[in-house]
Amino acid sequence: MKQPLVFFVFQKHSVFIPFRHVYGECLTLIEPQQQLSPLHCLKNDVCPVNSGCMDVLARRIDYLFTNVIPQAKMVVAYFKWRDRPQSIRAGVFDRGLEDPKVMTLNQSAFKKFQKEGISYTWIPTDEYMLIRPSTSLIPVESLLVKPGHD
Repeated sequence: MKQPLVFFVFQKHSVFIPFRHVYGECLTLIEPQQQLSPLHCLKNDVCPVNSGCMDVLARRIDYLFTNVIPQAKMVVAYFKWRDRPQSIRAGVFDRGLEDPKVMTLNQSAFKKFQKEGISYTWIPTDEYMLIRPSTSLIPVESLLVKPGHD
């Protein structure tokens, strides 16, 4: 049975959802890499894990905006991490998926938003859960002319 995902909405347009519900695979992929934290790719453009994460993350965020929270203008995917366990950090995504960023949230503001926000529960669809890295790219090898094949 699928576990329901809980998130809260503050002032109708800002959605706060635990990062593990958006792209929990990131947490698993980076676990062995002590120097990495979630959403490392948004801070440094390069992540040594390189598993098509941004493709999956972008498609899941788009799915949430389109199918789950169409009134939202911003999704804040929040998390705590071992390097600063007292801090709440988040990936912040706008509807246009332009320039997502990672930031540290003000804890008192976060608690206020949580207290004043409206909580929702959503049972994720198979379509959402099965979003994986795209394999539709043409491999470079397919573009190269092989000797003896004109």
